[in-house]
Amino acid sequence: MQRFALPAVLAASALVLTACLDVDADITVNPDATATGNMTVAISTEFSGLLGLASSSDLVEQIEQGELEGAEGVDDLDCSPLDRGDAVAISCTFEDMAFEEADDLWNIYTGDDGTVTFVTTSGEEVTEEDASLLGDLDFDFGGYDISVEMPGTITSVEGTNVEQTSDTTFRVQAGLDENFDAVVTSEDGSGSFPTYLILLLIIVALGVIALVVYFTRRGKNGDAEGDDDTPALGASPDPAN
Repeated sequence: MQRFALPAVLAASALVLTACLDVDADITVNPDATATGNMTVAISTEFSGLLGLASSSDLVEQIEQGELEGAEGVDDLDCSPLDRGDAVAISCTFEDMAFEEADDLWNIYTGDDGTVTFVTTSGEEVTEEDASLLGDLDFDFGGYDISVEMPGTITSVEGTNVEQTSDTTFRVQAGLDENFDAVVTSEDGSGSFPTYLILLLIIVALGVIALVVYFTRRGKNGDAEGDDDTPALGASPDPAN
């Protein structure tokens, strides 16, 4: 499974890595394992020239033509240049897109048990030697920030630098000098029912039961009072009447 490896290309030297690179993504996963969302990639203008990038348009062009090493998978998205003075940046969008091929940015697939699983990784691992070298540098390298909303309640979260943020969402955050991997499974949402609606139905059902009990008891009490006022058969009339 090939990952977005441009950060790994920049990590080839500590000097280049001091160029800030940020990869931000917001993804909504559908019950059928397709996804809709957007991803922003920004490379500091100070070092984008090392990749032969004079502008954001150059970055889009090189990605579309497959000329930029480490950006495999991004060329499947609809990318456009962003106007940012401090960086060469692009915004890539996708809608109801399947991510099931080996060279996709991440993989999403359905299970036979009514689940959907999202898998992503930073790819090439940062060695301990590189990590110790980079750790001595006082610089914000940038990194990854990936927010994902699953189609149903999350049932399993495994990996590194991944955190569940709600019943249906999780977030991957890692510096460019860190590794990350995430395997997150959720219900596919097809058979799920919103919790607030379940609570509302329970309250309504209890209210109906209470009304039935109330009117049933009231009816019985009314019948009992009516029986007390009705003379028994064969009884003599009240002399007062």
